[in-house]
Amino acid sequence: MKTQIQNLVKLLLDLHKALLGLQRKQYEKKNGQIQSNNDYFNIVVNHEDFKWLRSLSQVIALIDEEGEQEIINEEKVSKFLVDLKKMISKKKSDDFSAHYQFAISEDKNIAKLNSELKEKIKSILI
Repeated sequence: MKTQIQNLVKLLLDLHKALLGLQRKQYEKKNGQIQSNNDYFNIVVNHEDFKWLRSLSQVIALIDEEGEQEIINEEKVSKFLVDLKKMISKKKSDDFSAHYQFAISEDKNIAKLNSELKEKIKSILI
């Protein structure tokens, strides 16, 4: 299971990076180019436009942390994955879901990563 979690975390980080990139493009359209990595970091952490991504960041951190444990608590991992599955579901109507569904429709790479993520979650939960 450790390898599955590590692969999942890598996929989640790739997805997160792609979502950040898309959000950055949208931010820069409205506000102009971000001047430095430090400015970008501060905007990601503090600006309202990036707030929706924080819930995904938290889930990634929790899954990664559990994957680093000597003995993995499979029940805990299953709960995180069920929560993640609900989070990325089209059925939800919260801020994250609205932004996430827009990102999927806007970016083919994000759509591909989303499909891979759903498959990965399914394979681990079996």
